[in-house]
Amino acid sequence: MRQTGISAIGSMGGGKMITMSEIAFPPMGYVMTFNSEPPDSRLVEITHFTRYGYNDFETVFLNFSQLPVHLFMPGDYRTKEEIYKALEENTKSEG
Repeated sequence: MRQTGISAIGSMGGGKMITMSEIAFPPMGYVMTFNSEPPDSRLVEITHFTRYGYNDFETVFLNFSQLPVHLFMPGDYRTKEEIYKALEENTKSEG
């Protein structure tokens, strides 16, 4: 489970900044971005849900990805293997 207030993700290389808020409780998660691109291209846009009222019923077909949530960092959907590999690469370069 992961829940964050308003957070920002940036890169040291001068890439773009992503401002977002996230609630992730597997198997579902929600990310709200603020004038930013999503932190992961596998996320599905659901802003169009605002066109419907609370009591409206509509059939909608969406293809959701099942993304892992292992760390506390918002917008991080790496597998355990990817996390361990990054840790190994980063600690190797220190020594």
